[in-house]
Amino acid sequence: MTRLVASVNYTFLTNTSAQLDSKSVVTIGNFDGVHCGHQRIFAKVVDIAAAKQITPLAFSFYPHPREVLGNIKVALITTVLQRSNKIAKLFPKIKYGKIDFDLALAQKSARAFLQILIDEFAMSDLVIGTTTHIGKNREGTPERIAQLAKSMGFTLHLIEPLKVGEHVVSSTLIRNLITKGEVERVVEVMGEFFTTSGEVIHGQQLGGALGFPTANVACFSSQLLPANGVYAVWAWVNGKRYPGAANLGYRPTLEQDNVTRHLEVHLLNQEMNLYGSDMTVAWVQKIRDEKKFNSLKMLQKQVSLDVIKINKILSK
Repeated sequence: MTRLVASVNYTFLTNTSAQLDSKSVVTIGNFDGVHCGHQRIFAKVVDIAAAKQITPLAFSFYPHPREVLGNIKVALITTVLQRSNKIAKLFPKIKYGKIDFDLALAQKSARAFLQILIDEFAMSDLVIGTTTHIGKNREGTPERIAQLAKSMGFTLHLIEPLKVGEHVVSSTLIRNLITKGEVERVVEVMGEFFTTSGEVIHGQQLGGALGFPTANVACFSSQLLPANGVYAVWAWVNGKRYPGAANLGYRPTLEQDNVTRHLEVHLLNQEMNLYGSDMTVAWVQKIRDEKKFNSLKMLQKQVSLDVIKINKILSK
């Protein structure tokens, strides 16, 4: 159910049956990917809630503020549904919801927005990362929020960024790894494989003609996808996991279309009719770039070698 409070719409997506009958500890963020840094914030929220016997709440703005303010489509690591499912699995006590972000909300000051959290959710504690900003023109820096906390009567908890090696864990870092095809490194900072989901649709059945039938997975144009190439993947269909070889790209050997990217997945040692099924592809490792071959026979030979290599990777 969507509720309207002081010109702010919000909808809870997880733990919806839990009642808001106490004070709350709140965290605000996009939480795209629900990576290991985000998980530290959620863990702190749960700890505070348990210690103070209050309700743990988390909110993301939807759509992404950059889409509203910059009028651009942001390629996200996770959809809102994927995000809420992951939070529900890892932190079942948290009530996670989305706040509708629009130009009216963007004009609110940090104080005005924080007052909404206090009035509607009886917020006594706020947990945020040290890079979080709220309010018009991002004027609500952590330092400004700390000042407001004293005058408005809530406790601010700042969580330092998590570092893996030399890198600060962030959604931007993960997006960069994905777009460069370095999907195996994503697991280190996200805690799981990056995934892509879509419906299996009818294609030209060219893979079958080569002896490697593929499932053509529908992707939308703004979807975040890895760099073009061949990958070892796990494919989830109807609740079951299968090893697979994925080709992502323009299929230069087979057609001249360099506009439309295709995601094709060959399930190893399986023959299944998957048309109309939903498939989730977990990207494990890139094994080579996309390449144009001089003949279908050369392509067929390379795919055979790819499958052998991918079998070894997924058998580890």
